[in-house]
Amino acid sequence: LSRRIVDENQVIVVETLTSKDMMKNHKVAKSIGDVSWYEFVRQLEYKCTFYGRTLIKADPWYASTQICSTCGVKGEKK
Repeated sequence: LSRRIVDENQVIVVETLTSKDMMKNHKVAKSIGDVSWYEFVRQLEYKCTFYGRTLIKADPWYASTQICSTCGVKGEKK
């Protein structure tokens, strides 16, 4: 999957999630543990470097949904 993502995209953005905090929720802890998010991101990082792609690690608190994709202005909640 990581190779396919790197082959099909020039820029890849992933959110920097902390698995330890998410695993405190016992209802989803097993599913989150099975995903191996850290290893997946590590492989993406390696392959992006090898194939000359850009990997951006987005801060979880960055208000990306409030920013206009056209002009870049941050909107206000209404």
